[in-house]
Amino acid sequence: MSELNGVAIVGSGDVKLINEDGTFSTYLKQAFNVLDYAKILNDMQSYFPVFGLSRGHLVVHLYETKNSAILVPSTAEHVTETPNFLDVSSKMFNLTTEDNLSKYKSSPVGWNVRASCITEEAFAEAYSSDPSKYMVVTTSSSDAEGQTCVTITEGRDYPFYTIQYHVEAANYDFSDASIPHDSLTRLFAEDVQFFFARESRNSIHYYNSYIHVTYEYIWNSKHLYTIANAIADSFTLHNIDQSTTLISK
Repeated sequence: MSELNGVAIVGSGDVKLINEDGTFSTYLKQAFNVLDYAKILNDMQSYFPVFGLSRGHLVVHLYETKNSAILVPSTAEHVTETPNFLDVSSKMFNLTTEDNLSKYKSSPVGWNVRASCITEEAFAEAYSSDPSKYMVVTTSSSDAEGQTCVTITEGRDYPFYTIQYHVEAANYDFSDASIPHDSLTRLFAEDVQFFFARESRNSIHYYNSYIHVTYEYIWNSKHLYTIANAIADSFTLHNIDQSTTLISK
């Protein structure tokens, strides 16, 4: 990993995070190992961003809190939500024009297949000892239960970013009729995708060995639609499995 420029933890509906007995799954424990190493690299002043996408959003916050109780069932599956942007200075959208940001705030641009979510209340309680550790950028309220879920966050101490929306789907996934492909949703997705590319560009790591892509950092075997097409001109994304994508120059 010291020769890679970042890692995207994506997951999917097939990835189990919590076992039936309430313990963390093998997949989740392996994800924790990757995140531990990412922190070590950053502590050594070796920039290494982590992107938690979709279920990876949950993975990152389970890693930080070690508390499975932060997850609650969600009914926002196959729906497109209007993100509720909070009044914060987000790095993820710092290059987004005011006009586009205004449109994102009033339009359904975040497609979700969300079986679990982290509510605002659960998030605040989990980080009560250090409430500024993660900045909440957006929330969404599409669940039938009326609960408000945290959907985009940014880390304070480490370049860890999470987004629960499936931003990879709008541009490249035509397998589900509920996925929106309108120009504004695609633009929202591209803003997020290219932010990830810019963050990875901050890394000084130089990738020079294909042996890294043979390591199963997080075990899983199925294919995943990734953000690869969006940033292939700048970076190579190596799909280890459906849960992990390694980014290199």
